[in-house]
Amino acid sequence: MAPRVPFAARLSLTTALLALLALALACAVTVSPADAATKKKATPVFPSISKVTPDRARVGETLTIRGKNYLVGKGRTTVVFKRDGKKPIFVKATISTKTMLKVVVPKSLATQLATLDGYPLFTKFRLRIGAKRFGKKYTANKLSVGPETQADVDVDACAKVRTGTDPDGDLDGDFLTNVEELKLPNPLNPCTADTDGDTMGDGWEYFSAKDLNQRAVPYPGKRPFPNGLQVDNGLDFDGDGLRAEQEYKLWNSFGRPFQTMADRDQLLYSDGTQASSGPGPNQLADLPTLQANAAACGYTIVPPNFGYLGLGYVDTTRPVEDDEKDADHDGLNNWAESNGWMQTAWWVKIFPNEPQYPLRNFADLDPVDSDVDGDGCLDGLDDQDADDFPNWTEHGEHYSTWRDNSTQWTGFVLAGFPSWYGWADAGNDGTVPYAVNPFNPCLPDSDSRTCSKYVANWAPFTDPYKIAGCQISITYRGKATGVWVWNREDRIPWDGACPP
Repeated sequence: MAPRVPFAARLSLTTALLALLALALACAVTVSPADAATKKKATPVFPSISKVTPDRARVGETLTIRGKNYLVGKGRTTVVFKRDGKKPIFVKATISTKTMLKVVVPKSLATQLATLDGYPLFTKFRLRIGAKRFGKKYTANKLSVGPETQADVDVDACAKVRTGTDPDGDLDGDFLTNVEELKLPNPLNPCTADTDGDTMGDGWEYFSAKDLNQRAVPYPGKRPFPNGLQVDNGLDFDGDGLRAEQEYKLWNSFGRPFQTMADRDQLLYSDGTQASSGPGPNQLADLPTLQANAAACGYTIVPPNFGYLGLGYVDTTRPVEDDEKDADHDGLNNWAESNGWMQTAWWVKIFPNEPQYPLRNFADLDPVDSDVDGDGCLDGLDDQDADDFPNWTEHGEHYSTWRDNSTQWTGFVLAGFPSWYGWADAGNDGTVPYAVNPFNPCLPDSDSRTCSKYVANWAPFTDPYKIAGCQISITYRGKATGVWVWNREDRIPWDGACPP
C-alpha cells in the first residue's frame, strides 16, 4: 500500500495545475486571431465602372462615372484614360463618393485624338479607376472623346469639311474657301478664322501678303510675308507706320462690313500696301459734321483747312495712305491716334528731355473710336488735358497747329519757293502755330485753368517736324507773324536749309 500524500501537499499541486491550465487558455485566446489571419486572407476590393455619362464628350467637358469602391473626397480617386497604342493619361476626380465620380476630360487627351488631314476627330478611349488599388482591367470602349469646342465653330461640320464636303464654302468666315485653306502649300485650318491665334484673320493675312507681293504673283506662303501660320501682329510689313494688328483692327471695324467673297481681295486696310483699296474719307464731307459738333465742344468755328486729313486728301495726284485716313471721322488721322501725337508714349519717345505732367493720367485716343471719353465731343475737337486748347490745335500735326477765332484761313506758297507751303492767319492777329504736348495742361499756357500752381512742368514750345519744317517770319496783310512751312516735294531730299 502506497504511502498517503499529505492534504496540504495535494492542495498545492492542484493549485499549480489550475494555474498552468489558465495560462494555456489565455495564450490560446491571444494567439488565435493571428493564427486565423495566416490561415484565411481578406478578399481584396477593386474599384469598377458600371456606367459613363455622357459616352461621347469633348475635351474640357465633365464626365459622370458610376460604379463602386471609390474613395470619398476630392482628388482621392484617379481616372485613367487609355487609347489603344498610346500611353495612359491619369486624372484626379473633382468629386468622388463611394459609387460616383465626376472628372473633367483633360486637354492632354487632345494630343492623342485621331486626325483626318490634320483635323482632330472623335476617338475611342478605355477607362480604369484607381482607388487604393487599380481596377482589374480597362473597360471596353466606354467613351468617345472629341476636340474641344471652339467659339463660333461647328466642329462636327468642320470634320465633314475636312472630308471634302462643301469645298467652296467658308465655314469659319475668314474669306478663304474651305478648299483654298486645305490646298495651300502650308495648309490653314478651315474651321477657325485665325489659325495662328495672333488676333488677325487668315483671309486678311492671305490677301495682305498678296498685296505686299504685288498680287500679280501667287500667294507667298512663307516668311517674311503676312502669314496665317506665324504670330506677326506686331510687325509693319508695308511701312506705313501702322502695325499689322492695327490695320486689321481698322479693316475689321470699318472695312469688313462692306467686304464680300466677290471683292475680298480689295482690302480697304491692308498691311501689304501703304495705300489700300478704296477711297479715303472725304474732307469736304467730314467738315460739316465737325462744324456741327463744334458748339458741343465749346467752339464757334472749325477752320476750313482743318488739317487732320493729310496731303492725300487735298492733292488728288497722290494716293491716300492708310495712316493718313481718318477711319472714325473724328478729325484726327489713323497714325496720330494709333502711334503718333495722340499717344502719350510718342511724346516721351520724341522729347525725352521734356518732363511728363505728373499729377494725373490722360486717355490715349483710338482710331476706331471717335469719342473715347464719351462726352459727345469728337476727339479732334476735344481737349485731352482740359487746358482749353483742343487736340487738333495742340497735337502738332502740320495741317492743324493753329488756335484762332477768325472765320477763315488762307493757304499760301512762298514766292520763289513753290515747293514750300503753309497756312497764314487770315484774321491777321499775329497768332503763331503751336506744336506742343496735348497731354500737358501747362503747355502752351502755364496759366491754363488746369495747370498745377505748384509744379513747374512746362517746356519751350517744340515742333515734331524739325527734320522737314521751318518756322519763318513773314509779313501778311501788313503784319509780321511766325509761320511753320513744309517742303511739299518730299520726293526731293531736303538739305536742311530753310527759305529766307
